[in-house]
Amino acid sequence: MKTIDLISFLHNYYGIYHTSLRRERITHADIKLLFPYIRTCKYEDVYPEDIVRGLVLGVYDRTNRIVYYYNPHLIVEQFEEDELTDDEEFSFEIDDYTLLSKDELLKIRRRLRLEGHKRQALMITKLIRKKKQEEPLEYRKKKEKLLLKERSYDKY
Repeated sequence: MKTIDLISFLHNYYGIYHTSLRRERITHADIKLLFPYIRTCKYEDVYPEDIVRGLVLGVYDRTNRIVYYYNPHLIVEQFEEDELTDDEEFSFEIDDYTLLSKDELLKIRRRLRLEGHKRQALMITKLIRKKKQEEPLEYRKKKEKLLLKERSYDKY
């Protein structure tokens, strides 16, 4: 099982870096006090699939004690069993997704892939590709508008 040290975890996943944070000093109890918003996962709730997917990260401190933390880059809402059963089909309408930005579509596609909805993820991928093709055109139009404004200012 792959684990990461506490200092690297804070730096890589939360962007927390300070010279006073050293591997020889800091423990998980210190993290609980200093950064209460960092979510830990109970050992009973950790499954090997979650570790393989990257939803949960094993982090060790100065005493080499491993505590599992949720990956902050993958915020996936967990459905309760009552909300979504295996008999129900996860559906969505493409019309609603055409108005979303590329970043929002990427997040939705990631969630669909994690939940195993391959067909819907492929449909979202097609929308993302369309958005990528449209981006250079939009950028050129904005740039032309700025150049026109600059030219009008240069005349005076």
